[in-house]
Amino acid sequence: MSKVSTIIIAGKNELPVQVIEYLLVEYAKLNIKVIPAQSDDGKHSWQRSLKKFCKDNKVEMITLDESFLLSNSIFLSLEFDKIIAPEKFSCVGLFNIHFSYLPMYKGMYTSALPLLHGQSYSGVSLHSIDSGIDTGDIIDQRKICINNIMNARLLYLNYVDVGVELVKNNLESLINNSYVAERQNYEGSTYFSKSSIDYSKLSLDLNRTAWQVYNNVRAFSFRCYQLLKFKGKSISFCKILNSKSECRPGVVLEEAESFLKVSTVDYDVMLIVDELDLLLKEAASGNLPSVIRILELNPSLLFEKNEKGWGAIIVAAYNGQLETVSYLVDIGANVNDQNVNGTTVLMYAKNYCVEQGDFDLMVYLISEGAKADIADYSGKTIHDYMDGSNDILARVFLTKSKDK
Repeated sequence: MSKVSTIIIAGKNELPVQVIEYLLVEYAKLNIKVIPAQSDDGKHSWQRSLKKFCKDNKVEMITLDESFLLSNSIFLSLEFDKIIAPEKFSCVGLFNIHFSYLPMYKGMYTSALPLLHGQSYSGVSLHSIDSGIDTGDIIDQRKICINNIMNARLLYLNYVDVGVELVKNNLESLINNSYVAERQNYEGSTYFSKSSIDYSKLSLDLNRTAWQVYNNVRAFSFRCYQLLKFKGKSISFCKILNSKSECRPGVVLEEAESFLKVSTVDYDVMLIVDELDLLLKEAASGNLPSVIRILELNPSLLFEKNEKGWGAIIVAAYNGQLETVSYLVDIGANVNDQNVNGTTVLMYAKNYCVEQGDFDLMVYLISEGAKADIADYSGKTIHDYMDGSNDILARVFLTKSKDK
């Protein structure tokens, strides 16, 4: 077999971008050719655009037809939007990252359906591409536990993280053709087409069991695209109550500013009104009791962000709210979180600390695992943004923390 000299990446969004970043460092001698998805408009949004990333980093882009002729290559489909016909290719191997624990959930809507069906886990699978839809032999896969606060957006972000790791862990064997693949089992195999969910007709149907309502809210809570509404209010979380429903399904038993208590077929539920904007406001001002109230009512908001990629820990750090940051970290916030431009929590904290001449927040974040070597999407780390006299003092704190 000919030695692989080229890796073809076809796809969109963050998954292929992170894989290419890895390739540019660890496989610099290989040619990288990229086929952006047709839907890629070349602009970063809540995820990075693969097309823009390639333009900014001078990575060659080609068409799908051009990829057919590349013989000494492997083809990786990473959220690509076209069906691949293997017989058209002359490459060594064709592989796909699919966001499900195959053989379950072939096809569409893998961030929604496992939640809608109340599954306790999903996963990511690396498989060879054959003539079917997600039916190729499995090379590697990893389960993702679905906990009780996970929604469609959070599950998707887990898919991306695990997908990147699967590619990294198996890339050498794909290049060397030394991987082992197993045929998919027909038991437990499921497939869902594009018509299985009509996103233009989403609604919160209370004529269901509490379990179904709870799963419905989680499955369609993906704030970049939609949140379900009830009585004109955006709902981003649901809690099942111990009280059995005595009224007909859909009756509002209690209404407050932050929730509605509603009856279903069997048990009452508490529909939690989305309060992300309020959470960010209170985190910025350091109103810790309000932050605690909001997150106890809707714990999924700890991991949610607005359109700029700002979550609670980012706005708290930017405004120097050490007590609030400490609380958020204690309950699981990511000290290395980044906004849509890759700006880290530590970078935001640095701005406040330098302005105030008080570096306690930076010292705390570093003690909790914040990394100074994480680059933003322009390739700069926090060290690159230190250029004043107070910045020199901040650098001293970073150096001391690294030595501990």
